[in-house]
Amino acid sequence: MKVFLLYVSFIILLISCKNEPMLYDVGKGLDIAEIKTDFIRKTGYRQSDSSFINPSFKSVVDWNTFYEVGMDTLYVKVNVADRLEISVSESKRILLNDNIWIRGTKKNDKWQYSVLTFIPSSNTQEYSGIIISKSLQSGTQNISFYEANAKVPFQLVKRAGKAPAMPTDCIYGYVNGALNEISCSGGSGDDDGTDDPPYSGDPRDYQNFPPSGGGAGGTGGDGTVPTYTEVPTEEQLEEQLKDKPFALFGDLDCNFLKQWLDVVKYKVQQSQIDKLSQISASPQIAPWLNSAIKARVQDINNASGVAVNLDYFSVSVTKLPTVNGAILTPEQTLQYIRKNLNNFVDNSYAKFEPYKWFGVNDESLWNSSNPLNSVMGIRIGTGSFLSPAITVDDGSVIVSDFRSNKWIFSTIYDPKYGVHPVSGNREFGFSTSFVGSVPVYTFYTRGADRLTKPIHTLGNIGFEKADELWKSFQNKLSTFINGSNGIAIVNTPVIQRPNWNIIKQVIDGKLPLSTLSTDCP
Repeated sequence: MKVFLLYVSFIILLISCKNEPMLYDVGKGLDIAEIKTDFIRKTGYRQSDSSFINPSFKSVVDWNTFYEVGMDTLYVKVNVADRLEISVSESKRILLNDNIWIRGTKKNDKWQYSVLTFIPSSNTQEYSGIIISKSLQSGTQNISFYEANAKVPFQLVKRAGKAPAMPTDCIYGYVNGALNEISCSGGSGDDDGTDDPPYSGDPRDYQNFPPSGGGAGGTGGDGTVPTYTEVPTEEQLEEQLKDKPFALFGDLDCNFLKQWLDVVKYKVQQSQIDKLSQISASPQIAPWLNSAIKARVQDINNASGVAVNLDYFSVSVTKLPTVNGAILTPEQTLQYIRKNLNNFVDNSYAKFEPYKWFGVNDESLWNSSNPLNSVMGIRIGTGSFLSPAITVDDGSVIVSDFRSNKWIFSTIYDPKYGVHPVSGNREFGFSTSFVGSVPVYTFYTRGADRLTKPIHTLGNIGFEKADELWKSFQNKLSTFINGSNGIAIVNTPVIQRPNWNIIKQVIDGKLPLSTLSTDCP
């Protein structure tokens, strides 16, 4: 993940730094105890809550270090307990521990409070870099860009390729050497000219108080920019990453993560690749544009979505259903679910159909006792009362694994529906446990996938609709079993969406070994 770089080559009007307010002596004029009380009352701040300012690193407000600018502006130091760094180039990071402050502004006899985080990209007297401002009262956040004290309009920064689309993208930094999310934008970065939250930040904020001294602050005390050089060898990474694909999922329970290990790592076999090669279209566009369009696997590693989705939707069954006068075995129940899959999902969200295009007809294969290599087309609906024909983005999958207790769908690109909105694998199956001597069968669907295209990443809409689809699977399955002389209860869905970029950088050897979990084998 590349962090925002602000060497933006635009010629725009410089923001004047003349007539800056004088820095008052500490303790004169303003009653810091009174302001502290007001701050706590308005924000709910508790000094014992080290994650109050930012959940990604530990900090505490230092009420003994504050600077007054006139009678209506106050800066209070935030002491960061962790080592907080951010990259300004491929090889350089700056230390931000001294660059986070509370800014209090008095307006109409009322104080408003924001957290200011300064990320300077140079050590010159004129500020260049990012200023992140978050209102502690409304929670609204603003990211502003500056070049030599002049504010660079966000759209220009975006067009120059110096910032990704907001508000979905975030700024990442290193907390104690581990890559972590520092800030996700809640605004456009545009200032409305007022000091009402969200306050957009100003270079004079950085220049008004130590340690900046006019522009060299936050870089290690002497104004230098430290360089990060702790690059592990390939052998070290291979050893550390062996069987640890979830190393950067934070403090999630390892047993929880292991449930998805096989689904994440599962790769389609040659027989599926051979089958997909049979699905081919030859459009007659122009003599030089008539290459065949062939179906292919959509691998989770090649998707564009930032987040990786891990989900688990299940139903626990203590008495299996009766169908046609006979109590089904768990294997027969799973087979019944498979062959009647559309009866077990809300078809306004999705409708499954055996593939029957481009010379392939998999209806008989799908309905056989072994559907391995069968392809399914999916009409993905709006999830409303409208017809499922009104679709968001259709897609197809192939049965890449089949056993008596489970099957796996792997996403594919095909000439009928094109790109599937997510890339990865989804497993359907059952597991068996016991309460005393009573067997409990848990029927489930477990997915590991990423949104495929950049357009699909906006708001994670694809995941939200999928969540509703698989909740309908739980509810319809439970209704069927309970209505067929069985006993079933719906379990609470389990959903986790860590950041794939962080995981991938570990897998690719781009992060230090200190970021790796030592708990998950």
